Amino acid sequence: FPCYFKCPITSCKTYGKLYKRRQNLQNHYDSAHKTTKDFMCEVCGKQLNVKRIYTRHVARCRSPLVSCQHCPKTFTTHQSLSRHMKTQHSRFANINWHFHQHW
Repeated sequence: FPCYFKCPITSCKTYGKLYKRRQNLQNHYDSAHKTTKDFMCEVCGKQLNVKRIYTRHVARCRSPLVSCQHCPKTFTTHQSLSRHMKTQHSRFANINWHFHQHW
């Protein structure tokens, strides 16, 4: 049960960002300040410095690609395809995309 009012707030000494939980500050440090990249994706070779980001990245690399129906680009997430459709194919900018995975 975290204490929001009596516990000291920790902050990033570089950016000054405040955190109520020490773990959130640690997560920020690992992703923003850690320079060693201890995790390498076995699918694409990308090196990452945070295990949870690495795990998410590998899952995306292994997932089936979704293709744009209007150009040759492919994406690892439906969210990326949706963003692409809205920014690159402007006639689709006002459509809320709902995707269904077809195997």
